[in-house]
Amino acid sequence: MFVQLDHLKTKELQSDLDAIQAVFEVFLFDVIHQTESSNTLAIHQQMLLNCDSLALEKTLDLNSLAIEQLDRSLINLDRLDRPDLFSGHNWFLILLDAIIDPPYGTTLAPSHRAAFFRAFLQLCLFTEKDCEIYDWVGYPGSGREESSEWNDYFEPGREWWGNWCLTIYSPEQNKGCLLLASSTD
Repeated sequence: MFVQLDHLKTKELQSDLDAIQAVFEVFLFDVIHQTESSNTLAIHQQMLLNCDSLALEKTLDLNSLAIEQLDRSLINLDRLDRPDLFSGHNWFLILLDAIIDPPYGTTLAPSHRAAFFRAFLQLCLFTEKDCEIYDWVGYPGSGREESSEWNDYFEPGREWWGNWCLTIYSPEQNKGCLLLASSTD
């Protein structure tokens, strides 16, 4: 059973989200009843099923989707203030680049980016050492972008900026996060 949490955003973080003109939707969940099984994929699937924005048919077989578990070791908070932050090519840097370069530009000052990234990553559970991260649609540049065709929510993103559908789960915290984005001009 899942309980969607209230927004955990601080006013400062909300102000920064407004400044970057964020297109990301963040849903946070408390996992009330965790199964004894070490297979937590069902928890990630349940986060998708509980998302009103996706409006999933209950008959959709989520096991048929081409998902990929992302390497959490690529999350590097020590690099967030480097000017060459986006020079690498991995899912984490691509996500940060998408956050800071939304379709309609940003007014977030470069000097505030590292603090914003840290707050955003903590909100989304990326900073939890035990977090599991699944990509459900193929992040931009992954070569799996066509994996987004299972839901109309992602249609606009396929034509330009891209789309994201990540589930993040921390077994230690018993919390989950669903990070969605799909936008075009």
